[in-house]
Amino acid sequence: MYDIRANMKNDHPVSVGFVGGEREYRDLLAPFVDRGDVELRDYPNGRSVLRRAEEWNSLWLIDLELPDMSGFDLFEMIRERLLDSTVCMIGPEYCQADEVRAYRAGATIYACRPLETAWMQRCVELLLGDRKSRVVGGVKATAASSINPSEIPPQTSMPVE
Repeated sequence: MYDIRANMKNDHPVSVGFVGGEREYRDLLAPFVDRGDVELRDYPNGRSVLRRAEEWNSLWLIDLELPDMSGFDLFEMIRERLLDSTVCMIGPEYCQADEVRAYRAGATIYACRPLETAWMQRCVELLLGDRKSRVVGGVKATAASSINPSEIPPQTSMPVE
Protein backbone atom coordinates (compact mmCIF):
# COMPACT_ATOMS: atom_id res chain seq x y z
CA MET A 1 0.00 0.00 0.00
CA TYR A 2 1.15 3.50 -0.82
CA ASP A 3 1.20 5.92 2.11
CA ILE A 4 0.37 9.30 0.60
CA ARG A 5 1.32 11.31 3.68
CA ALA A 6 4.68 9.71 4.51
CA ASN A 7 6.58 12.82 3.40
CA MET A 8 4.48 15.31 5.37
CA LYS A 9 5.81 16.47 8.73
CA ASN A 10 3.26 16.71 11.55
CA ASP A 11 4.77 19.90 12.93
CA HIS A 12 4.23 21.92 9.75
CA PRO A 13 0.93 23.67 9.10
CA VAL A 14 -1.26 22.55 6.25
CA SER A 15 -0.73 24.93 3.35
CA VAL A 16 -3.59 26.03 1.12
CA GLY A 17 -2.85 27.67 -2.21
CA PHE A 18 -5.57 29.84 -3.71
CA VAL A 19 -4.94 30.21 -7.44
CA GLY A 20 -6.98 33.07 -8.87
CA GLY A 21 -9.51 32.63 -6.09
CA GLU A 22 -11.61 35.25 -4.46
CA ARG A 23 -9.99 36.97 -1.49
CA GLU A 24 -13.08 36.42 0.64
CA TYR A 25 -12.35 32.68 0.57
CA ARG A 26 -9.47 33.44 2.92
CA ASP A 27 -12.05 34.31 5.58
CA LEU A 28 -13.46 30.78 5.37
CA LEU A 29 -10.25 29.43 6.87
CA ALA A 30 -9.62 32.18 9.43
CA PRO A 31 -10.15 29.89 12.47
CA PHE A 32 -7.45 27.50 11.21
CA VAL A 33 -5.07 30.34 10.37
CA ASP A 34 -5.57 31.97 13.78
CA ARG A 35 -4.64 28.67 15.51
CA GLY A 36 -1.57 28.28 13.30
CA ASP A 37 -2.86 25.06 11.70
CA VAL A 38 -3.07 26.49 8.18
CA GLU A 39 -0.82 28.69 6.06
CA LEU A 40 -2.58 30.46 3.20
CA ARG A 41 -0.82 31.36 -0.04
CA ASP A 42 -2.30 33.57 -2.74
CA TYR A 43 -1.48 33.14 -6.40
CA PRO A 44 -3.36 35.79 -8.43
CA ASN A 45 -2.79 34.00 -11.75
CA GLY A 46 -1.16 31.00 -13.39
CA ARG A 47 2.15 32.76 -14.00
CA SER A 48 2.57 33.41 -10.28
CA VAL A 49 2.27 29.66 -9.62
CA LEU A 50 4.85 28.91 -12.31
CA ARG A 51 7.26 31.53 -10.89
CA ARG A 52 6.99 30.03 -7.40
CA ALA A 53 7.62 26.49 -8.62
CA GLU A 54 9.34 25.39 -5.40
CA GLU A 55 6.21 25.85 -3.28
CA TRP A 56 4.16 22.80 -2.39
CA ASN A 57 0.67 23.05 -0.90
CA SER A 58 -1.39 20.41 0.87
CA LEU A 59 -4.52 21.76 -0.83
CA TRP A 60 -4.63 23.62 -4.13
CA LEU A 61 -7.79 25.57 -5.01
CA ILE A 62 -7.47 26.34 -8.71
CA ASP A 63 -9.99 28.60 -10.38
CA LEU A 64 -10.87 27.43 -13.87
CA GLU A 65 -11.04 31.03 -15.13
CA LEU A 66 -7.64 32.55 -14.40
CA PRO A 67 -6.82 35.96 -15.88
CA ASP A 68 -3.86 34.65 -17.90
CA MET A 69 -4.73 31.02 -18.71
CA SER A 70 -7.22 28.25 -18.12
CA GLY A 71 -7.10 26.48 -14.77
CA PHE A 72 -7.01 23.24 -16.75
CA ASP A 73 -3.92 24.43 -18.66
CA LEU A 74 -2.19 25.37 -15.41
CA PHE A 75 -3.05 22.02 -13.84
CA GLU A 76 -1.52 20.23 -16.81
CA MET A 77 1.70 22.29 -16.53
CA ILE A 78 2.19 21.63 -12.81
CA ARG A 79 0.65 18.15 -12.50
CA GLU A 80 3.93 16.48 -11.43
CA ARG A 81 4.34 18.89 -8.53
CA LEU A 82 0.82 18.09 -7.28
CA LEU A 83 1.26 14.34 -6.79
CA ASP A 84 0.86 14.42 -3.01
CA SER A 85 -1.60 17.31 -2.91
CA THR A 86 -5.34 17.57 -2.89
CA VAL A 87 -6.46 19.57 -5.92
CA CYS A 88 -9.84 21.26 -6.12
CA MET A 89 -10.80 22.73 -9.48
CA ILE A 90 -13.35 25.52 -9.02
CA GLY A 91 -15.78 26.57 -11.73
CA PRO A 92 -17.77 29.81 -11.81
CA GLU A 93 -20.98 27.76 -11.76
CA TYR A 94 -21.76 24.08 -12.00
CA CYS A 95 -20.97 22.61 -15.41
CA GLN A 96 -21.06 18.85 -15.92
CA ALA A 97 -18.51 19.04 -18.75
CA ASP A 98 -16.05 20.91 -16.48
CA GLU A 99 -16.63 18.40 -13.70
CA VAL A 100 -15.88 15.46 -16.00
CA ARG A 101 -12.82 17.23 -17.42
CA ALA A 102 -11.49 18.06 -13.93
CA TYR A 103 -11.70 14.45 -12.75
CA ARG A 104 -10.22 13.12 -15.98
CA ALA A 105 -7.31 15.55 -15.59
CA GLY A 106 -6.62 14.14 -12.13
CA ALA A 107 -8.29 16.63 -9.77
CA THR A 108 -9.39 15.27 -6.41
CA ILE A 109 -12.46 17.49 -6.15
CA TYR A 110 -14.56 19.62 -8.48
CA ALA A 111 -16.49 22.48 -6.89
CA CYS A 112 -18.24 25.62 -8.01
CA ARG A 113 -18.68 29.08 -6.62
CA PRO A 114 -19.64 30.14 -4.13
CA LEU A 115 -17.54 27.90 -1.88
CA GLU A 116 -19.29 27.25 1.39
CA THR A 117 -17.72 27.73 4.81
CA ALA A 118 -18.63 24.29 6.21
CA TRP A 119 -17.47 22.57 3.02
CA MET A 120 -14.11 24.36 2.97
CA GLN A 121 -13.53 23.75 6.65
CA ARG A 122 -14.29 20.03 6.20
CA CYS A 123 -11.62 19.82 3.49
CA VAL A 124 -9.04 21.35 5.82
CA GLU A 125 -10.12 19.19 8.78
CA LEU A 126 -9.55 16.10 6.65
CA LEU A 127 -6.08 17.32 5.71
CA LEU A 128 -5.25 18.05 9.34
CA GLY A 129 -6.39 14.55 10.27
CA ASP A 130 -4.34 13.10 7.40
CA ARG A 131 -1.13 14.43 8.92
CA LYS A 132 -0.97 11.23 10.96
CA SER A 133 -0.57 9.30 7.68
CA ARG A 134 -3.13 7.01 6.20
CA VAL A 135 -3.70 5.03 3.08
CA VAL A 136 -6.62 6.16 0.94
CA GLY A 137 -8.96 3.42 -0.18
CA GLY A 138 -6.38 0.67 0.33
CA VAL A 139 -4.98 1.26 -3.14
CA LYS A 140 -2.02 3.08 -4.55
CA ALA A 141 -2.80 6.79 -4.70
CA THR A 142 -2.76 8.56 -8.03
CA ALA A 143 -2.01 12.20 -8.75
CA ALA A 144 -3.66 14.64 -6.38
CA SER A 145 -5.53 12.13 -4.25
CA SER A 146 -4.71 12.93 -0.63
CA ILE A 147 -8.33 13.39 0.43
CA ASN A 148 -10.93 10.77 -0.31
CA PRO A 149 -13.64 12.84 -2.07
CA SER A 150 -16.38 10.64 -0.61
CA GLU A 151 -15.50 12.05 2.83
CA ILE A 152 -16.40 15.59 1.78
CA PRO A 153 -20.07 16.58 1.90
CA PRO A 154 -21.48 18.02 -1.32
CA GLN A 155 -21.87 21.76 -1.62
CA THR A 156 -25.45 22.94 -1.67
CA SER A 157 -24.66 24.75 -4.93
CA MET A 158 -23.89 21.43 -6.63
CA PRO A 159 -26.66 19.30 -8.14
CA VAL A 160 -27.65 16.22 -6.14
CA GLU A 161 -28.12 12.95 -7.97
